[in-house]
Amino acid sequence: MLAVEEVTSRRAFREFVEFPYRFYRDDPNWVPPLRRDVKFTLGEKNPFWLHAERALFVARRGKEVVGRVAAIRDDDYITFTGERCGYFGFFECGDDAEEAAALWGAAASWLGARGLTKVIGPMNPSTNEECAFLVEGFDRPPYIMMTHNPPYYASLAEGYGFRKVQDMFAFIMDISPSRLERLERVARRVRERNPGVAVRYIKLRDFAAELQLIRQVYNRAWEANWGFVPPSEEEFESTAQRLKPLAIPELVPLVFVDGDPAGFIVTVPNYNEVLAKMGGRLGPISLGKFLTGRRKIKSCRVMLFGVCPEYRKRGLDALLIASNNRAALELGYTEAEFSWVLEDNEMTKGAAEMLGGRPYKRYRIYEKEI
Repeated sequence: MLAVEEVTSRRAFREFVEFPYRFYRDDPNWVPPLRRDVKFTLGEKNPFWLHAERALFVARRGKEVVGRVAAIRDDDYITFTGERCGYFGFFECGDDAEEAAALWGAAASWLGARGLTKVIGPMNPSTNEECAFLVEGFDRPPYIMMTHNPPYYASLAEGYGFRKVQDMFAFIMDISPSRLERLERVARRVRERNPGVAVRYIKLRDFAAELQLIRQVYNRAWEANWGFVPPSEEEFESTAQRLKPLAIPELVPLVFVDGDPAGFIVTVPNYNEVLAKMGGRLGPISLGKFLTGRRKIKSCRVMLFGVCPEYRKRGLDALLIASNNRAALELGYTEAEFSWVLEDNEMTKGAAEMLGGRPYKRYRIYEKEI
């Protein structure tokens, strides 16, 4: 018999966290995240929960957990968008419409009881973190901080009554000297037309000050994007501090116009190449695998790329892309993923195509009235 229960004990919380490691054990393309990162994301130390609340649910058949979901109310989203909308996230379930409906129904009931009239998702727990169901491109593992799920999730969602609200793409591209040559020619012309423009790499020794510059550009460059909610200062700093040990300064170029910060790119090595072999744990043996393996990573992910609206259409994107491509090539990377890119974001899609990228994965956010 199927039953859905809210997680209220430490044991049930462990079951919620552990379920994907059992659920995906036979999927060669699933990359197990570090358990400590999952627990941080869901736990009280994550500053996201200073303005949001959540309920976790597990579905059981007898004593066995067969699915999970989170219901999330984000006050910052409601304030910023004016929508009485909540999220579902952290969804995992077998190919069983009854189980899926029971989980989504529990999440919707929890959100409705808090005055919300619509649910969107998946958000894990927001668009500033991992989000969306993979709907095309199941033949390769995800890059770092991108989602992966079984192909049937889209059918379950649509069968329950969810409808598409937004698609996002991941572009894949080779990193080659010939492409860099073409980018450098474009970058030279941009510099000639814009003498007040300068590009430099992030200074990790001045990380606090650099973070403020990046946050300033981030909020300006992303403010018109679908689903964007400005992260709080605490959220932004927390995410940056977690990424800092993984960052390579040469892969984070910033562009300035007459000294004013105008845009940036954040590219990170695809640590999923190493995480795939660690089983979600960071002990002495797995740490050794990580330290050894990180030096052999050959792919990277362009995870943030933006130019402030007032500086667009001046070629600054080409300057950033050329700087980023040059550094990636010098560091020995041979492949990059540009993700995620909203389906209606023509500027960023154009930048991905400038790099020779082709869309190879599609992700989808769904919505439903409560």
